[in-house]
Amino acid sequence: MRRIFTRTISIAISSLLALHSVFAQGPQPLATVAPSAAGMSPAQLTNIDQIVEAEIAKKQLPGAVVLVGRQGKIVWRRAYGNRALEPREEPMTTDTIFDLASLTKVVATATSVMMLVERGLVRLGDPVSRYIPEFADSGKRNITVEQLLIHRSGLIADNEIKDYEQGPEKAMENIWRLAPLAEAGAKFI
Repeated sequence: MRRIFTRTISIAISSLLALHSVFAQGPQPLATVAPSAAGMSPAQLTNIDQIVEAEIAKKQLPGAVVLVGRQGKIVWRRAYGNRALEPREEPMTTDTIFDLASLTKVVATATSVMMLVERGLVRLGDPVSRYIPEFADSGKRNITVEQLLIHRSGLIADNEIKDYEQGPEKAMENIWRLAPLAEAGAKFI
């Protein structure tokens, strides 16, 4: 099973490297056109306003930038809400730069795991310890693959950088020792 995980992660990393080579050539600005010029409905796109503004009103997020592209052209670019609330409010702008440190989880990890699910090699409802027995240590025996993916495992959001300073093998030992802060499935962390 580890070989399959390693191969899938390797495929994801190769894909990211291919994307990097494309982007390494420098930014290629996209033209902005009316939605109808790219075959999109302007009326449908205005639904984005209601959705994002409703989430801001529910305090699910302070703000957002939405960019929609089609056929190599930008058809929608809007800023909503605030990019900062403290120490003072700062309105969101379409050129706000976001920290994308967690993008790997979405692009590589989730995609890789779902490829394994699609191939029937992993089931989301299975405990992680079925595939990695060491993970069961420190009260993690019943945490499922799905709970890890959706941040409902009960584990801390991010462990300290010092856990990784002694190399990959020691880093994995540190992860095996992590204990949940909450019961698996009980809350989003």
